Amino acid sequence: MLSPEALDRLARLNRGALKNNPESRLAGGKNNARNGRHVKNTSVHEPALRIRGKKAEYITLEEAVPGQVTKLEDGEFLLIKWRFKDLISTAQTTIKAFPVRLKGLRVHSAENIRSGGFATLKRVHPSKILFLDIETCGLSAAPLFLIGAAYFTGEDFAILQLFARDYHEERPLLSFFNRLYSQYDLLVTFNGKAFDLPFIISRGHENRVRIPCDIPHIDLLHEVRRLWQYRMPNCKLQTVERHIFDRKRVGDIPGSEIPQVYREFIKTGNAAQIKDILEHNVLDIITMVDIVMNLSDEPEGRKTV
Repeated sequence: MLSPEALDRLARLNRGALKNNPESRLAGGKNNARNGRHVKNTSVHEPALRIRGKKAEYITLEEAVPGQVTKLEDGEFLLIKWRFKDLISTAQTTIKAFPVRLKGLRVHSAENIRSGGFATLKRVHPSKILFLDIETCGLSAAPLFLIGAAYFTGEDFAILQLFARDYHEERPLLSFFNRLYSQYDLLVTFNGKAFDLPFIISRGHENRVRIPCDIPHIDLLHEVRRLWQYRMPNCKLQTVERHIFDRKRVGDIPGSEIPQVYREFIKTGNAAQIKDILEHNVLDIITMVDIVMNLSDEPEGRKTV
């Protein structure tokens, strides 16, 4: 879990830097902040109930989650931005090493390539790589309410989270992602070929938003299976964290509970656990970046029991 100090720093960052960030111009509309303060919105300001022991405290979604309302022609959603260096203590080293180590990644022989875009890692500039992870209301034919996307700015990583505050915000969320996605040359996911990208395309079709899938795509699940499956009981993302990176999450919301938590938020306005979902999504993305950073450390075909 992120410390209160880190969350406070990130909240101040989003109130300031985000409104002038180039990504905000993707929305194609006017900024919603005036004089450094967010414009009031009834969806954002719906009261939420947080329970602290026996004391009940009403908070708004805007107070619980740092972010900015982003408008498009077909609606609006909440856009949240995190700086990678504020999320983990080793980020400065990771950030500086990323472009250098990326250039040195081994181009595997054809018979070992499981991810179609893996060989492009050596050719694609780090700033043209997009990491993707989503959260949904179910496994199929269910709304998509959160898209997490990370990218390298040249000096650090940034993580954008596109959050639908209600089911009707799914369409503008997808429209924004479509514009963001089109600016990159390589997509990186974990199980994204089987789930994330097909799900986004399906929801785009449902919402009349055409999302092309014409850029190379690395699914890190395939690389994890090839390199590390003999060192772990399974190849789930959090198993990689524990067995490869010696990192264990504390207080993380189980992925199986996320759809119900979001449905309860829509039904009751209780935003207390929305922050937990956002943090879960951020941690998944950080681990994906870790995997890419460590791919070049493994000898080809190494199998450790």
